[in-house]
Amino acid sequence: MVRQIKTLGCQGGNPANSYDSTGSQTKNRVADFLQRVGREFMHPVAMQITEIIPEAFHAALVLTGSVEGAERTLIDATARIASDGSREAFLAETARAAATHEAVPDKSPLLIPRELQALFLLPTTCRYCFVLLVLLRFDLETCSQILNLSADDVKEALDQSLLDLPKVQSAMCRAGIN
Repeated sequence: MVRQIKTLGCQGGNPANSYDSTGSQTKNRVADFLQRVGREFMHPVAMQITEIIPEAFHAALVLTGSVEGAERTLIDATARIASDGSREAFLAETARAAATHEAVPDKSPLLIPRELQALFLLPTTCRYCFVLLVLLRFDLETCSQILNLSADDVKEALDQSLLDLPKVQSAMCRAGIN
């Protein structure tokens, strides 16, 4: 699963080679976004951020379900990031920003792997807890802070997602979705 969040069905693991809902490549959109971010942040922290943008884009894509939502999330995260341009800080800000955007998954099955599409049938809190704790490997305390939930609520949501995911995937298979 961790490998899937890095590749997200993208050719060669590059978000620039993913497809949007019309089936055309989003390469130009992602490249334009990366150039905008690079121009806006011309200091050492920016250099660290631009190196982790592909990973943050993948995380935002799984959290928001759409290219547009992922782009908005990364723009918000870059605006929020302080002097700590570490991978963990940027991914935390990406997750925090994603939590403020309504998730509207793209209709394209090529954008997000089938195995991860089932996440969008979970309640939002369960999906976020699963992505943050399992796919992004944040600790319980960090996940709790990002989502403004108690540690017990995060544990409960994760447990619920782990119980519901097999049922959701099975229902998807029966419906011919998977």
